[in-house]
Amino acid sequence: MTRDTNDPRHAREVEAHLTWFDSFISAALGLLAVALGIYTHLGVRGLLEDGGALSLFCRRCL
Repeated sequence: MTRDTNDPRHAREVEAHLTWFDSFISAALGLLAVALGIYTHLGVRGLLEDGGALSLFCRRCL
């Protein structure tokens, strides 16, 4: 059994999947951006609280 890829129904099905994929990608990238921001904030806060040379330098900059 072969599928006719020139069939308009096939094109509409592909467009529907791409629309869903576009909305999913936007939400996934937004979630990753928020998670990365939180992870970075926690990492920098940990570096500043350790009392090393980096914390002295950064506190003087702020």
